[in-house]
Parts: sequence; structure tokens; C-alpha cells
Amino acid sequence: MLDGDPQVGAVAPKILHSTLELDWSQRRFPRLRSTYAQALFLHRLFPRAGWTDEVVRRAEAYLAPAQPEWVSGACILVRRTALEELGGFDEGYFLYCEDTDLCRRLWDAGHAVRFEPAAVAIHEGGASAPRPSLIPVLVASRVRYARRHRGRAAALLERLGIALGALTHAIVTRGGPAARAGHARSLRPALRPAGAPSQMDRSA
Repeated sequence: MLDGDPQVGAVAPKILHSTLELDWSQRRFPRLRSTYAQALFLHRLFPRAGWTDEVVRRAEAYLAPAQPEWVSGACILVRRTALEELGGFDEGYFLYCEDTDLCRRLWDAGHAVRFEPAAVAIHEGGASAPRPSLIPVLVASRVRYARRHRGRAAALLERLGIALGALTHAIVTRGGPAARAGHARSLRPALRPAGAPSQMDRSA
């Protein structure tokens, strides 16, 4: 696909879990409506609605080639010239959102992102899946993405939506005390003023 269309900057395969279940690897860019919908658990009430979630959860969307907004970085082939043009991945992301950011910058630079189901990858692992200790890291990455790709007002609203999600999940999460504590700790990076050093910055 990269050879056939010079506009394509990245292409991703269909990803299957080790159990051969489909991995929902096609995504939509974060939007205020999806951030607030997830904060209020609307994505659980309307799991297939595009406005409630970034993840494309329709099995039929994985049957044919597509042009998603971004794709999971678990497996992605990026054109070398495009990657060099962008300066590679943003190393300011410790974990999470670096694939979202890369795809956003590819689109902004005039490169397309594609999904090709004829190519299949088996994803072994999941060690970076958000567990209680990593929830604040995920939130810090989402805030970094918002500040980089949204205007000042939209980034502020995004941060408030992320903070609301941290609060509601700290109260209602299904993950038990450890998960509630992780969500509670993520309030700090969600509300940290722009320019203030994060825990990752201080430990670097």
C-alpha cells in the first residue's frame, strides 16, 4: 500500500489478540464530546456510537481497507521519509498517545493513514495496558496531546473533561481500591498548569 500510493504515510494491519479475538485498533482523534462522554460513562451505554469513544468498535469496519484517523501503535508501518520529515516519535510521551500524536502529525503534514485487513498481526503482551499505577501516566499523555494539538481554550476544556473522568472513575470504577486510587492520583496531572514539571520530568 505504501508503494502504491505516495500520499500514504503509515499503514496498519488487522491486529488479533493471542486468543485470535479482534483488537479494536482503528481509532478516532480525541474530541471534547468523546472525552466528556467517557467521563460520564456514556461509552458504556452507547458502545457503538462514534461520538462516545475514540475506539472503532464495529467488526464490519475491520473487513475492508479503511482510512482511520489514527491506528494503534502496537503494529504500524510508517514511510521512512515521512517519519524523518516529522522528526520521529515525540519522545516527550513516556507511555500512551505517542501513536495518536504521530498520526495527527502525519495528517497535518499531508500524509494519509490507512488500515489494511489483508495483513494480520498477532499482538502478544499488553504489559502497557493502563493499570492503577499507570493511570496518571495515561492522563499526563492525554494532557500533553491536547496542549500540542488543540487551541488554548479547547485544551483547557479537554483537561477539565479528563479531570472530570478521573474524578468519576475514582468514585465509581469497577477496579477496586487500587484503581480508585490510581484515578484519584491522575487528577494532579490533569489539572497541572501548563509549563509545570510533571513527575516524569522530575525523574528524567
